[in-house]
Amino acid sequence: MNRTANKWLFVSRPFTANGTTSGLVQVSDTIGFFVGQVVRIVSTTAQPVIGKVNRVINKTSLVVVSQSDDQPLNLSSYTVADSATITAYEQSIPRIKIDEILPNVYEHEPATAIRTLPVDYSGEPYTPNNPLPTADWTNHQMAPAEYDAVQIVRDTDGRPLQYRFYLNSVLMRTINVTYNIDRLPIYYQRV
Repeated sequence: MNRTANKWLFVSRPFTANGTTSGLVQVSDTIGFFVGQVVRIVSTTAQPVIGKVNRVINKTSLVVVSQSDDQPLNLSSYTVADSATITAYEQSIPRIKIDEILPNVYEHEPATAIRTLPVDYSGEPYTPNNPLPTADWTNHQMAPAEYDAVQIVRDTDGRPLQYRFYLNSVLMRTINVTYNIDRLPIYYQRV
C-alpha cells in the first residue's frame, strides 16, 4: 500500500496512452494514486503542469483536474512518444471532517445501515467479474494424516507464523504464513 497513516507516499508512472483534453490519464497501474492528491505531469516537449486527482476510474485510468477550479486539465500535448509521466510526491493526507464521515458511509432506507463493502486494492467492489482472490488448495493438504506432530511458531501477539509438520521426530514440511496490514492471513507458502 502506498500510504502511511498520515501520508501518501511517492508514486510515478509513465503514460500508456496519450493524454486527453478531458484530463484522462492512462497508466499501467493506478496503485498509489488517491482522489485529492496533488500530481505533476511532465513530458520531454510540454511544460510541466500541476493538478490534482479528481477520480480514480479503474486500475489503469484516472482523471486530473486543475487545483484551483476543478476543471479537467487539457493533457493532449502529453504523449507516450514524448515520455509523458504522472508523479505524486510524498504529501500529507487531507483530514476528513468528523461531520462528513457518517453521511459518506450511511446507506439510506431500505437498508438504513453503515455501508461496509469489500473492495480490491483499487476500490472496485468484488463481483463475478472481479472475484475475491483466493488460494487453490485442491491438491494440497495442510496436515496429512501421516504426520504425527505439528509445531506452531507464533509471533508476540500469538498469531501463527509457521507450521512445522513432523513424522517420527523428523521435520517433513514447513508452511509459512503471511499477514496483511489488517493482520489477516493472506498467504500460505509451502517451504
